Amino acid sequence: MGVSVSACMSDVKEVRELKPQSGSFNAELMTGYRELAIFEADEMYDWPDAKIFAKKALLTKNGQVPMPENPLNWRLKKVYLAEVEDAYQILNHALSDNFSDYAPLSAARAQIGFDCWVEQLEEGWQLDHIAACREKFDDAIQNIKSPVAEHEADSIIKVETQTQVEEFNKENDKLEKCHSLANNEVRLLSNKVHFLHNESKLGKNDLLILQKIAHKVKYANVTKVLINGHTDTSGDKKYNLRLSLERAIEVWGALVENGVSPKIILISAHGELSPKVNLDDGAREPRDRRAEINIAELQGHSEEINELCNKKLPI
Repeated sequence: MGVSVSACMSDVKEVRELKPQSGSFNAELMTGYRELAIFEADEMYDWPDAKIFAKKALLTKNGQVPMPENPLNWRLKKVYLAEVEDAYQILNHALSDNFSDYAPLSAARAQIGFDCWVEQLEEGWQLDHIAACREKFDDAIQNIKSPVAEHEADSIIKVETQTQVEEFNKENDKLEKCHSLANNEVRLLSNKVHFLHNESKLGKNDLLILQKIAHKVKYANVTKVLINGHTDTSGDKKYNLRLSLERAIEVWGALVENGVSPKIILISAHGELSPKVNLDDGAREPRDRRAEINIAELQGHSEEINELCNKKLPI
């Protein structure tokens, strides 16, 4: 018994030295599990459960992602089991469908709230704690109902100078002249989709985003679509290069399936060479596991521009 408590104390001691962080799914998980471990150790003297949460916090420190607690591994009363199992399935489905990528803070809070809820239900006597953990889970999990694609407009970036236009379309002199005739009313639409670790499969929300992008491409005067595949820095560099290509091809397939001409799509694979968030080698970072989609679009009165550009825009 003394050895067991000593091992628990060792894990909790290591967790105490972690600095609380925020901003990414893993960072929020680390902070949340750290707080749970310290609370169970200092306030409840519950060393076994403190050890469970401490180990989860330490996993995130090493770049790993701990899974939510399976309620079947806890001694829960039958009256609670069906409700908790339903919540467990909802949470895991959301996480597998890129919840941690498009809403990392909410996803982390949902997982922390769920694990806290399960742990408190097993103890079964602190009703205020049970309610607080359940409320934290319920509040956070609601964000899976917010369609990410509605925020697509936030990623539109105005291209303000002719130099930027020429950079983006330097190989197409005729298009540049059309841009000038249209008073340089050109903009670059940019968006991205994310992937689970070691996966190239698109989630439901990402497919919705790509459907909207495809609609924009088909009904606007689009000249080019650039797809750039990326990975985080975990894993072998050669493998990551191949994985980033597979991700770009997956996006290409979704756009073509939704009516975009393959003639205007260019694909590039960057592997782990261009991380946006976590530059540390070997780091698992959901926001770096992405494919970026950039679109060149010609604005203005399309009939007038078509006439000035020989009645046909190059695509």
